[in-house]
Amino acid sequence: MLIMGKNHFHLIEGKKKEKGGKTEKFKKAAVWFVAAILFLFIFRYLFTWGFSRAASFVANTYIVEEKPIDSKFSREGIIIRDEKLIAAPWEGYLLWAVENGERIGAGKVVAEIVEEVSSENTVEENGEEAGEGPDFYEVLEPVEVENKTGAIFDNLRENVTKGNMVMARDYFQELKYFSQEVMVRKSFSSGKSEIVTPFSGIAVFKTDGLEDLLTPDNINFLSYEQMQDFEPNIRKINSGERVRKGAPLVKIVDNYSWYFSVYVNSSQAEKIRKEGRIYLKFNFAPGEEVQARVYNIEEDEDNRFLVTFMVTEHLKDFYMYRQARADIIYDRSRGVTVPSSALVYKEDEPGVYSVEKAMVRFRPVEIVSSFEEELLVEGLSRGRLIITNPRFFKEGQYIHGLGEDR
Repeated sequence: MLIMGKNHFHLIEGKKKEKGGKTEKFKKAAVWFVAAILFLFIFRYLFTWGFSRAASFVANTYIVEEKPIDSKFSREGIIIRDEKLIAAPWEGYLLWAVENGERIGAGKVVAEIVEEVSSENTVEENGEEAGEGPDFYEVLEPVEVENKTGAIFDNLRENVTKGNMVMARDYFQELKYFSQEVMVRKSFSSGKSEIVTPFSGIAVFKTDGLEDLLTPDNINFLSYEQMQDFEPNIRKINSGERVRKGAPLVKIVDNYSWYFSVYVNSSQAEKIRKEGRIYLKFNFAPGEEVQARVYNIEEDEDNRFLVTFMVTEHLKDFYMYRQARADIIYDRSRGVTVPSSALVYKEDEPGVYSVEKAMVRFRPVEIVSSFEEELLVEGLSRGRLIITNPRFFKEGQYIHGLGEDR
């Protein structure tokens, strides 16, 4: 509408114009609102996508499998062998004729002792030819050896039974020295400087002074205190070294059977009694195991059980060790196992987080038993992918690129 007056004209905006301005503002607000919604949607999508991608890198996973389960405990014990000690029949310089750890047969020359003898003297002062041994080295008759050894051993057993350990120790020393005398006599090869073994087995150059004490025949006499207080006197003679008469040179170890004795508690002894097959894994032979059987179980007055296992398998370097730690496996089965770190609880129900179609799902399990850092469970099938660090995840979470084919 126009208003005239004194040649001035004024334009007065109508109501239609005012209404159109409000519509324009509304349209702009609507555009911004839609843009904000779209931005939030895109941001949420990108955040979810990025988080799921990051989660795939954070997630530690494990594929459920069925494998052997070992029920075991670890103990330190004593290795006992059937070993025969050969001593030097005379003084001189030692030259080895075999390698340490070599299997040899009876009648094999194991070493030679060279004496410093003047080339002008071919006869000793006692009238014997050089190289011949004195009468002391004549081999004793087997019946004589058996009778004397039996008498000493009977006296030893009688005094041990009566608790007279002083007399028992004296008889043991007598038995030890007589055995050494027999070995020296048998080791002498008449007219030569060679040391010939009357035994077959593994030649071991290292001796510890316990060869005559820790024998299969003495297993039942071992006490807990003895097994704690053994002090081996390790000695190894090198080729070219001068040896004195009567010094231990080499031991011949029976490689067909050997023993491992340990002390266990009553519950462990009961478990061992129930199982027929026992497997041993020694610390000096990692990755290897031998099958054994229970040879003897003795209970002492303090309710401790001395268990001796008999092994009839060869294990590398078993003859080099006297004390060793071993895993004693008394039961072996198969089952589905999961790492203990994968366990999670939902309303006091144990389970694991399984990744299925890239989604985290809770799967309940029944715990049968635990083995160190593993659990034997029921309720899971082989091949299922589970999360072993579940504290970083929750049920229903999407993990991009993980478990999409499961």
